[in-house]
Amino acid sequence: MACSTAGQPNLQKMLEEAQKGDIERAQYAADLMQQIEKRNNEIEKNRAWIDWAYSGLYIRNLNDLPPGSYRDYAGFVENRSVYIFVHPAYYPFFHSKRPGNIRTADNFSDSIADVFLKQTFADPVMRIEQEQLRNEKNFIEYLSTDNKLVILILPRNYSKANNYKYNSGQDEFARYLNGIANGSRSILYIESETSSSGRLLTEDLIVLLSFFEALGIDSVMIGGGYVGRCQKEFYNYISGYTLGGQYYLVPELSTFSPDDITEKAAKKFLAGERIDIQSSSEYVLARTPGNTNIQHLSRLLLDNVLNISQQTEGQEQAAGNLKRNEGSGTSAQGHTVNAAEEYINYCY
Repeated sequence: MACSTAGQPNLQKMLEEAQKGDIERAQYAADLMQQIEKRNNEIEKNRAWIDWAYSGLYIRNLNDLPPGSYRDYAGFVENRSVYIFVHPAYYPFFHSKRPGNIRTADNFSDSIADVFLKQTFADPVMRIEQEQLRNEKNFIEYLSTDNKLVILILPRNYSKANNYKYNSGQDEFARYLNGIANGSRSILYIESETSSSGRLLTEDLIVLLSFFEALGIDSVMIGGGYVGRCQKEFYNYISGYTLGGQYYLVPELSTFSPDDITEKAAKKFLAGERIDIQSSSEYVLARTPGNTNIQHLSRLLLDNVLNISQQTEGQEQAAGNLKRNEGSGTSAQGHTVNAAEEYINYCY
């Protein structure tokens, strides 16, 4: 007997089509990552490209776009969403106290960030910094290669900032940013108030919100760092202006300040050589008090783009009153909870 009647969907066929779609999307993501690796190992090792990357920042400032051209970016928007990264790669370029000691003066084949990622650290805090930078870098490159809309919140006048570690030589931050942008028009930037603040100037906030409104953006995914510092400032500032949309922090794409975590805490954030998503999510919530929304990435992205340890069923249950709602391969967790506060007290 047939499993379906006229006018009713065949469940087995629907499952097979869904599985086929998952396989195709996974293959597409894997192919993109191979393209990125090939470009990084070939084009971006070429001395001509390196000289170009040092010569200036070739990502457009959102403020330089005429409002009449905003709709030209509609083709880069997927599911009415945008990814924002607050102060990307902050640690190696603005925080690290020993930036000049990790590369010889005549070796420019790797960016400063890549040199940092290749180092071996016994300190779990530094391993956290490495893995979070790796995930942030991989995901921005994935989005820019796929021509998806990304906005970077860069420190204002970063090249002149007192905490920029390369303001007396070649512009290492520009080289890094040009590398992860991959020449895509889909990646833009706007500046924060200062190099140590995540807030925007009022006039810049107006431009950003006008851009969102023109494109019909109703979901803003926020990564970068530092959690509880500049990222929290940006989140709290912009989430007061909803435009009918929602703002989410993405733990998989968020970075922690090494000054805020102990070695004991860092070990809890690592599952082998991967970031543990459950403990990281609890930390993000605890460091961003208030009515905080969290959005997780899909399993497809975790498997193919990021170095993340996915939570098990037991870990989900242990999260206590963290709310979890499944949908479209992602999950949302909102509101600061006692479980997160208890976790932070334990780590410290």
